[in-house]
Amino acid sequence: MDSNTVASEHLFLTRKRLEEEFDDIFRLVENAHVDFMEITEIFFTNELLEKLIKILTRLKTMKNVAIRNCRMKKNHLNGFFKSLRSEMFVQSLTFEKTAIQSKGCKLICTFLQSFPELKGLSLVGAGIDNYQMSLLAKGISSSQLEVLDLRNNIFEAKGFISLVQSLQSKMTVHELTLNELCLERSDTSIFAEYLNLAQTKIQRLSLIDFDAPEQGMGEVIKMLSRCSEIRELTLNKNKLSDSNCEQLVQSLKYHQ
Repeated sequence: MDSNTVASEHLFLTRKRLEEEFDDIFRLVENAHVDFMEITEIFFTNELLEKLIKILTRLKTMKNVAIRNCRMKKNHLNGFFKSLRSEMFVQSLTFEKTAIQSKGCKLICTFLQSFPELKGLSLVGAGIDNYQMSLLAKGISSSQLEVLDLRNNIFEAKGFISLVQSLQSKMTVHELTLNELCLERSDTSIFAEYLNLAQTKIQRLSLIDFDAPEQGMGEVIKMLSRCSEIRELTLNKNKLSDSNCEQLVQSLKYHQ
């Protein structure tokens, strides 16, 4: 990577690279425009965090950042988010198989409220429970998010309702991915109402492995027929009744 370049670059950081190649990376990233930074398989220590922060502060812009298979304590999460500046124009943020804890959820909430340019948020396998989902919901409700992926977390119906209510308050999300939720009919009814309100917004929807009553799923499927902009629909591992399937086929006819 040439420090004078304005072209998009991919920066891949591991523990080994931070320990053995830090000086070279630090020199090369001055005023660099990074399209995608991936930080993977790092058990963060204070020393490694300090090196990461030094690299982040040298960058001119960083459109997308993903932290995968890492372990970060509260102070590490705090240091990471403090090093992100509005002029970096971060557009998407991913935490995958990296527990973010309640502290991380609060930091992401503040980040969402302070960085309107952030359009994509992916928290996959981040250990988010009901309480943490309620914290995130506050940030989502005041954000400009367009893409949201919350697969493989541990929040249940209560957290799901907090999420749906936050989505209803802003109506900017057009791509939503959720999985493995056990819902009552009242929960699916609230989601169906959201789909009714978001019918001109939703373009891609993935609801994978939902455990919900037949009538509840029927309400959701009915509202899908009103989502005039939907282009991709994934319903893998759902136990749809014959009635649900017939209803889904009829709904999809609206989009032919």
